[in-house]
Amino acid sequence: MNILVTGVTGFVGGHLLDKLQIGRHRVRCVVAPFEMKAAQELKSRGFEVVIADIMNRDEVRRSVPEGTDAVFHLAGILTESRKVKFRDIHVNATRRLVDACVEKGVKRFIFTSAFGAAPDAESANHRSKWECERFLRMSGLDYTIVRPTIIFGRGDRFTNLFAYEIRNHPFIPIPDGGRNRLQPIFVDDLAEAMVQCLKRDDTRFGEYDLGGHEIYTFREMVERIYQVVGISRRMIPVPIPAMYIMGFFYELFFDKPTLTRDLVTLLKKEYVAPGNAITEVFGIKPVGFVEGMRTYLKAEPPYEERPGKAA
Repeated sequence: MNILVTGVTGFVGGHLLDKLQIGRHRVRCVVAPFEMKAAQELKSRGFEVVIADIMNRDEVRRSVPEGTDAVFHLAGILTESRKVKFRDIHVNATRRLVDACVEKGVKRFIFTSAFGAAPDAESANHRSKWECERFLRMSGLDYTIVRPTIIFGRGDRFTNLFAYEIRNHPFIPIPDGGRNRLQPIFVDDLAEAMVQCLKRDDTRFGEYDLGGHEIYTFREMVERIYQVVGISRRMIPVPIPAMYIMGFFYELFFDKPTLTRDLVTLLKKEYVAPGNAITEVFGIKPVGFVEGMRTYLKAEPPYEERPGKAA
């Protein structure tokens, strides 16, 4: 099967490629022009690579060859910068890719949205993801939409970041005391469900909320990271209004802020998937949070922000 994948240099994309490689599919990876090192690494693994700017209509069209059977669209961002906005990467880029697929006769389109995507969502990130879902439903493609909750695994921007902070700082700030509930899903379980979407006709036009089998408060999740890292720190509750003020100043003074007001909105949300499709639809027994972290966290190198990486 000929498969096209966007967002291959991101956290989920790398794990999905591992699954697709095991399945011996012919995979074409869309890589941004500023990620040439990643492109070379992918080529060395036997993947076909096309260099394309997903914000350029002609380059997107060129990246989708005739004979493509399916597309996995994972490209996205978690926070905006002064130059790159959700509308650019989520809405406009997805529309260009969908248009190219319709033109080239691609039928199968598997889209990674966001848990909580809705037209009236408080987060601009989630509103932009819903807009992508909306025109995908009207595209005529055989789409599948997956909405994962909080994803954890090697290379994530949650457990690895907290592990680094725990190892290097005596106090750990917790948004609003960490009272919101989360249902973390292991990245390999998510990737397995996505591969099943490719194989199963009954997932065409399906929309699935995916989480793990455990529900924790934010504070309890950080305590589980303590458990795996083997270090305990004092948690300092940070009021949400104070975090919004911090986000405002980050946006004001940094071209690529690591904290934004929209990210604060995401941090205070609850991520619990009703009727969790990971078990009900895909029959996957989810890896537990602590069990999953033990496969990578202690050996993980210190977290470093990688500018420009897709989510």
